[in-house]
Amino acid sequence: MEDTDYTYVDKQDELETLCDHLSRQQEIALDSEADNLHHFETKLCLLQLRFDNSTYLLDVTADLKLERFWEILSGLHLIMHGSDFDLRLFQEFCGFKAKSLFDSMLASQLLGIKRIGLAALLEENFDVKIPKDSQKSDWSQRPLTPKMLKYAATDVLYLHELRDILMASI
Repeated sequence: MEDTDYTYVDKQDELETLCDHLSRQQEIALDSEADNLHHFETKLCLLQLRFDNSTYLLDVTADLKLERFWEILSGLHLIMHGSDFDLRLFQEFCGFKAKSLFDSMLASQLLGIKRIGLAALLEENFDVKIPKDSQKSDWSQRPLTPKMLKYAATDVLYLHELRDILMASI
């Protein structure tokens, strides 16, 4: 697949376009990047969304009115990996609660898979190696580097297909 093209969203008109597309979806792949290593308080910095074979990177540190976005997101089925941290962060950030969720990490645990990290699952199922060096980056810095953005886009690239593989194993 190796499609790490993405649309970077950091302006209100771009967010409105994203919301228009989101409002026509039933489910999306979702991940987030936060700054919890470089500052005292954890800060939500970037959301990665994938649907309709497109990836969007939403810069939540930009000056954006996000209420409509969160409202639409709360009605969608989410496909995530290791969602516990993300969902707690979303709750603290804006009171977000997910309607329904598939978590590939939890599914992997239930299936008795030994290596349940996203990188291990992608390598096992798609022969894809994800470098982890951007994982501990300062996600609050701007501008984000091309390497960081590619890393972020890859986090949601395979989640739909991974979900399908795991569900077929049940």
